[in-house]
Amino acid sequence: LEGTTTSINYTGIDNLVYYTAKDGLHMLNLQPGTSVGVFDCTGRLLEQRPNCASEEVFNFSAGVYVFKAFSDGMVQSLKVIY
Repeated sequence: LEGTTTSINYTGIDNLVYYTAKDGLHMLNLQPGTSVGVFDCTGRLLEQRPNCASEEVFNFSAGVYVFKAFSDGMVQSLKVIY
């Protein structure tokens, strides 16, 4: 990534929006009480953020990650190649 946004993606959980940029993966429109888990390509939990702010930034090295957002009994999984 060369410091530019690659794409903006909209998901099914409460209009969750995410995009990748030079400084990491940005998640926007997180609802109060949303929890986000980040997993590597082997399924190992790398980070868990309970009660996220409305915007969160995740900084990881290059790789493939699965982000799971838990909100009001719903789970949204996002595969991100960074």
